[in-house]
Amino acid sequence: MKNPFLLTIFFLCGLSGCSETSPEQLKEIYSVSRSSDGGYTASIEVRANHAAQQDKFSQNAFNEICTGQATITSRSVSAPFDKQTTYTQKTWNPAIGQLVQTASFPVNTPHVRMTYRFECA
Repeated sequence: MKNPFLLTIFFLCGLSGCSETSPEQLKEIYSVSRSSDGGYTASIEVRANHAAQQDKFSQNAFNEICTGQATITSRSVSAPFDKQTTYTQKTWNPAIGQLVQTASFPVNTPHVRMTYRFECA
């Protein structure tokens, strides 16, 4: 599945004004597929503790994909599962005036798979 760190960067950039993500890129991030009834199915893995906020991000992404208003018709959340991610520790180095990486190691973090069905207006 997609890298959760890239997804987090995507959402933070959306809030802070980074370059926009195209509808085609969003379709890839959300693994969007067309349903036989004309709607769409989308699926994304997120950290379990981010699931509550994901609906807002997903609604905005689906609106972009639809280039207008999208309606979420169903939503399901999987049971939590462990996914290996990389924990990176950074420390401020006053000599160079920036954060520097001091440690990096794999950790298992609880994730959920969120699956949506949505329709474009």
